[in-house]
Amino acid sequence: MKTPAQYAAAYLPAWQQCTDSGEPETALLSAAAVLLENTCRHMERLPEKHERAFLEPWDREPQRAEPMHV
Repeated sequence: MKTPAQYAAAYLPAWQQCTDSGEPETALLSAAAVLLENTCRHMERLPEKHERAFLEPWDREPQRAEPMHV
């Protein structure tokens, strides 16, 4: 099983993990931003029908809340 550092190295080869900075959330947000940009670039190359199919689950009305049953 890969560690998070190995996944980061695979997706972000230029990224250097700095463990003494004390700000792991900054590194996490930076990595997420790069992955989001890559996803957006990939989506731009998809045919429109595939893009619509991918985004369709998010285009729904919120479901009304229902109490849990025991």
